Amino acid sequence: MSGDLVNPEFELHIDEDKAVTYIKECTLEHVENFEKALIDTGVDQADEINEVNLKEKLCNGLYSRALTIPKGTFITGRLHLKDYIDIFVSGDLTVKSFFADGTIEETKRLNEFTFLEGKAGRKRVLIAHEDSLWITVDPTEATDIEGITERISSFNSTEYKMLKEGEKCQ
Repeated sequence: MSGDLVNPEFELHIDEDKAVTYIKECTLEHVENFEKALIDTGVDQADEINEVNLKEKLCNGLYSRALTIPKGTFITGRLHLKDYIDIFVSGDLTVKSFFADGTIEETKRLNEFTFLEGKAGRKRVLIAHEDSLWITVDPTEATDIEGITERISSFNSTEYKMLKEGEKCQ
């Protein structure tokens, strides 16, 4: 299971119809509890999926991640610390976004190329109905890809809020 829509934190292959129903009805709290249960039970497959399906590039203050999402894969993402850009390149996905402040966006079906505005504090959950390609581009001051995910995003809303408060105190 794995990071954000291209920063998959968790990925899981499950029944698509059940996943779509879950996505439409879930809250941020449900998603974070689901992620915790996956970690606690050792079902996390993020490393294995990222090793095969993730391509990364760091260039001139921009970090991009391209993730090929296999059909039937369920993904939960991380919360980005700064605004960013998402690019849905190809495939077919059902996706829902949550924000650390409690705002929830409408569930969407994506099946054609589109740019999406990525806002700080957003966490997404999705199911791939077909093999899909998703790219995320984040601003960063990092000069090395090693550990960059932890510098540009947070695992859950509690961590996000603590990191954002820390920025205000600096």
